[in-house]
Amino acid sequence: GDHHPHTFVGTRKTPFIKTFNYDKLRRISKKQTFFQIRSSMKSPFTRKIMDIPSTLLPTLISAYVAKSDTDLYLPVNLKLHAQCGSSLPISTGASIHDIVASSATKISEACAKAIDAAIPVYKAVALKH
Repeated sequence: GDHHPHTFVGTRKTPFIKTFNYDKLRRISKKQTFFQIRSSMKSPFTRKIMDIPSTLLPTLISAYVAKSDTDLYLPVNLKLHAQCGSSLPISTGASIHDIVASSATKISEACAKAIDAAIPVYKAVALKH
């Protein structure tokens, strides 16, 4: 992706490392970042390719070591993605009312409720760090 060194995106500049050329896996422009999770552990996912926002990465990576659904890191991310899709209009310190008022696109009531439930979870995690 655009955040990787040129050797990861196959720009043919030297030093070019063919092992890390992901051009064949790309379904998007080189101007968009994609993530590939490599692990020695068995994948907990049935799908090999998923279009997800980067905010889901911590939750998905935690699935490799989680013993159950309740053991996931920030499982609220999954609910948000299910209710709101990939583009969430959330900014730091925003209330649900600010998000809905400033959103260029109309969000569903289910999405608004999911955001409202997620914000305290995120704040609690932030306080721990």
